[in-house]
Amino acid sequence: MKLYNLLLEVLDDKVFKQKLDTMPGKDQDELVDLVNGLNEEEKKQFRSLLNKYSSPSQLKSPSGDLELKIEKLAPKGKNIGPGEILFHLQLKDSTMVGDTTHDLVVGGEVYEVKKVGNKGGPLRPGKKGKITKFEFAGKMFEMVSYLDKVTALLPKIKDDIQDISPELLSALESYNNVITTKFTPKQAILQGELSNKVRQYMVNTINVIKKEIEKNTDNEFTTVKFGGVGVSTKNKGIGPVKVDKIDGDSITLDFVGEDVLKILEVLNEFPYAKEGDFAEDIINASKEALSDFPSLIIYSTTANRLVIIPKENVVEDVVLDSISQGDIRFKVSPKIWK
Repeated sequence: MKLYNLLLEVLDDKVFKQKLDTMPGKDQDELVDLVNGLNEEEKKQFRSLLNKYSSPSQLKSPSGDLELKIEKLAPKGKNIGPGEILFHLQLKDSTMVGDTTHDLVVGGEVYEVKKVGNKGGPLRPGKKGKITKFEFAGKMFEMVSYLDKVTALLPKIKDDIQDISPELLSALESYNNVITTKFTPKQAILQGELSNKVRQYMVNTINVIKKEIEKNTDNEFTTVKFGGVGVSTKNKGIGPVKVDKIDGDSITLDFVGEDVLKILEVLNEFPYAKEGDFAEDIINASKEALSDFPSLIIYSTTANRLVIIPKENVVEDVVLDSISQGDIRFKVSPKIWK
């Protein structure tokens, strides 16, 4: 006779048997072991949890010693997370699915259960949130290549860049400086650790470069060639001059070094410098990652908070929190969580 059959005789509860039968077999053992260790008073409390709620909308954040014990059941190496077994026990007409994309089916509707911190996050979407799936990630890694080229030249022409744009110099100098608790922008980009601070650095840098590109478009001259009788020709870099400005009788030229021209040429090819919007692309990627989510049961034991987000509201009510370890992470919108 199975261990859970012996236990059912002790509990004398058909409802508990039904709950076990609607769980994946591999996940029954953890629950049976826990219930088998309960004293008589705790077993009475346990019975009162079974089919306690007729709808997920009635669920509350786990509280009390017994609920918190059951809430923590999450067998290692299995597709069961915190809260799933407890809510399955509490909900009528509930079945545990136990795969990587769905947790519970209640009254025919699919739910995913997510435990979060007291601020409503982070909420991890699994494979759906890998940044390598999205176009902005490729452009982001391209930025590293371009910024490496630019910052390698920077020590020799710092004063020239300062004259062109103090904002550009500041952004480029920050590239190899630690701007978070442990990452430079370069390190953060390569490791997929895009905190709000790093994302803001990238947005600011792109905007500064866009501003410079507007001053240095394809319709401008950036070099001039000198020649004369008996002398070798010579090319010199100049500050950008509009094509239509050279048709007059005179023009003032500002000479710049070749390295400055190289930087300006590199910046012309910088991702997002001419078109596209980095911040908007991240938001769109976030929405795409959320688009296939089922309804959500999101709870926090530290905040004593639980919210139900219907499938049709997930994209609106779950928002970008951070990008860490190459994954987009979310949180419940503050307007919903509070």
